[in-house]
Amino acid sequence: MPRLEGKCWLRRVSLPLRVSASLRRNRVLRLVLKQQKKKLEQWVRSSQCRVVSRMPSCLPSRVKFPEPYRSRESMQFHLSSREEDQIKVVSGVSAANASTLALSGGTRTEFLPLLKPKVFNMETIWEAISTLQFSLGNQIQQLSQSCTAVLSENLDLKNRVSVLENKSNDCDTRIKSLEAQALTWVKDRASLHFKQEMVENSIRRSNLQIINFPKLFSISANHMFKRYLSEVLKVPDSSYPPLSKIYYLPARPRSQNPNQQNLSADSLDLTNFLERSETETQVPATLLVQFAIDSDRE
Repeated sequence: MPRLEGKCWLRRVSLPLRVSASLRRNRVLRLVLKQQKKKLEQWVRSSQCRVVSRMPSCLPSRVKFPEPYRSRESMQFHLSSREEDQIKVVSGVSAANASTLALSGGTRTEFLPLLKPKVFNMETIWEAISTLQFSLGNQIQQLSQSCTAVLSENLDLKNRVSVLENKSNDCDTRIKSLEAQALTWVKDRASLHFKQEMVENSIRRSNLQIINFPKLFSISANHMFKRYLSEVLKVPDSSYPPLSKIYYLPARPRSQNPNQQNLSADSLDLTNFLERSETETQVPATLLVQFAIDSDRE
C-alpha cells in the first residue's frame, strides 16, 4: 500500500510540474504579445491614427511554436478557414502586394485589397502596418489641406456675408428715408392741389360767362355789354360796375357761313354785301366778363 501511495503521489506531483512548465511558457508568450501590443499602440498613437481598442480580436486563435526558444521574428500563425475569410488587409502603398488607383482630383483614393500571404509572421504584419501608416499619413495630410482650404473659404464667405449685411442695412435705411420723403411729397402735393383749387375758385367767382351774346364787328365788347345793361337790364349809367376784363371767347371756324348759303354765284354783289355786313351782321358768341369786385357779379 505505501508503494502504491508513493507511486500515486509521485504521479500526482509529476503532472503539476509539466503543467507549470507549459504555463510558464504561455506566460512568457503572453508577456511578449502584451509588449508588442503596447509598442503597436504607442506607434499608432504617435502617427495620429485611430486604432481599435481590442487588438487581440484580430490575432489568430491558434499559435504554433515549433521550438520553445524560437525568436519573435520567426513565429508562425496558422489561421482557420473562418478567420481567413474574416481578415481583410487594405493598404495604401506596397511594392509587391498592392496597387493604388488615385483619382484626378487628389481628394479621394481607392485602394485594391492586398494579396493574402500563405504564412503570417511578424514581418508580414509589420509590412502591412507600415504600408497602412504610410497611406493613412497621406490621407491625413490631404484631409488637413482640404480642411484648411475649407476653413479659409468659410472665413472669406463670412467676410462677404458681413459686407452684404452692412450694404443691406444701408439700403434699408435709405429706403426708409425715401419712403418718408415720398410721404411728405404726397402730402405737399395734396395741399398744393387744394390751394390751387381755392385760387381757381376765387378767380372764377368774379367771372361771368354769357352765352349767345350778340357780337358786332363794329362795336366793342365793353360798349355792347353796357348797351345790354342799359337796354335789357335797365341799369342806370351811374351804377355800372367796374370791370377787370371783358372779351369774346374765340369760336371755331365754320366751313360755311349761313349768310352765304342763300347767295348764288350769279346774283353776288360784293359792294352791297360788304356795306350791309359792316352795319347789320350779328354773330352769336360767348362773352366773358371779369368784375373787379366779387359782389358786383351778384
